Amino acid sequence: MFVFFSFLLLIGLVIAAVVVPRYYLGLNDQTARRQREEEQFRRILEMEKLRMNDPKGSSGSNDRSSPRPPHAR
Repeated sequence: MFVFFSFLLLIGLVIAAVVVPRYYLGLNDQTARRQREEEQFRRILEMEKLRMNDPKGSSGSNDRSSPRPPHAR
C-alpha cells in the first residue's frame, strides 16, 4: 500500500514538474507578446500624429522629417 501511494506521488510530482513551468512560460510569452503589440500600436499612433501635424505631407522635403536639425548641415 505504501509503495502504491509513493508511486502515485512520484507520478504527480513528474506531471507537476512538466505542467507548471509550461504554464508559467506560456503566461510570460503572452505578456511579452502583448507588450510588443502595445509598443507597435504606440509607434503607429506616434507616426500618425506626426503625419497629421505635418502640413506638407511626408513626400515634401521639410526639416522636421529629416533626422538632423538644419544647422547641422
